[in-house]
Amino acid sequence: MSGHKGPKGLLGLTWGEDAADGARRLGLTHDRWDAWIDPAFETSVDLDHPRPVLGVEGLVRLVRIVDNKLLDGVQVIYRGCAGDDAQKQQLRKRLHDELHVKTVDVDVPYEVWRDDSLVHFIADPGDGTCTLTVAGPHFGKAFAAALLRGGLGNVGGAVGPK
Repeated sequence: MSGHKGPKGLLGLTWGEDAADGARRLGLTHDRWDAWIDPAFETSVDLDHPRPVLGVEGLVRLVRIVDNKLLDGVQVIYRGCAGDDAQKQQLRKRLHDELHVKTVDVDVPYEVWRDDSLVHFIADPGDGTCTLTVAGPHFGKAFAAALLRGGLGNVGGAVGPK
């Protein structure tokens, strides 16, 4: 865990603000919200209005807390990024420069702060995308738990015979 303070938002949006209002300010259309893995959260993505995020155009998915409709995360889906090493390196550098992620030279930059906020960036060669997750404390804790469950689901293959 990192000692300094984690991100308090992204794209001019701040954790704890009304998610729908933030989307409107950015000119995004988020009319439909779908349940996330953890039922305490729901997400919405605007497929028609990509935005530059960290210098690269991507689709913006907002994450809000179901009970109060307040923003607690932003995910950005970068199409065609997984096979573009220069673009991935550019994004990793911007993660370091703008979000203070220390792990700029690793394949999957991932940093968690003491308040459970986090930044996670991963490439998916299956669909060619890269996904950046910037999460506030509530979604960050749930996201980290989901990553851990996913990783433990394949623990047998990960620690197989050597």
